[in-house]
Amino acid sequence: MNQFLRRALCGIALIVAAVGTTGCQHESQAEQEEVRTVSYRAVMESNKPVPEKVNTWLGAMSREDKVGQLMMISLHGNTLGQSQKDVIRKYRVSGVMLTNENIHNKNQVKAFNNDIMQTAMTASMVTPYIAVNRDKVLRTNDSFLRLPEPNRLGQLPMERIINLATRSAIEMRDMGFNLVIGPNANLGVPN
Repeated sequence: MNQFLRRALCGIALIVAAVGTTGCQHESQAEQEEVRTVSYRAVMESNKPVPEKVNTWLGAMSREDKVGQLMMISLHGNTLGQSQKDVIRKYRVSGVMLTNENIHNKNQVKAFNNDIMQTAMTASMVTPYIAVNRDKVLRTNDSFLRLPEPNRLGQLPMERIINLATRSAIEMRDMGFNLVIGPNANLGVPN
């Protein structure tokens, strides 16, 4: 079963990669060389129908932009160095996943995430995802709101769960995260 699951996931990843790059095949050489300056905000605020907005936005993206939207990376350290900025700009990644190595306290994380956002926005017209695994990363650091284990969380009254989830979401947003992985649905059932 485990081998079947791995093969299925690999197959899905290949399909996603193939579909994601298919749009790049239809660009002529002239379109690829042409530099277009289209603001995402300007496209979205226009009065055009949604399909036309999407076509305008995708048409303004280079092949590199489209391929970069398939990648989410992690970084070493807790500040953004020049080599890391160069990677974000060169590959126009769709996002960055922070790990325990990147996180020390709220102010440091907020500055780090802001630096990532500013760097990414200079290279691509797409706002990057800045992600964190809420369960695995923030559970070990006392600077952040500590959520109960999932099996204990499920035993709390609904109002308490909503309160904790809201406080956690506000905390994540205030630090600059726009994608939170977790909490997971592990209810303590052994493997």
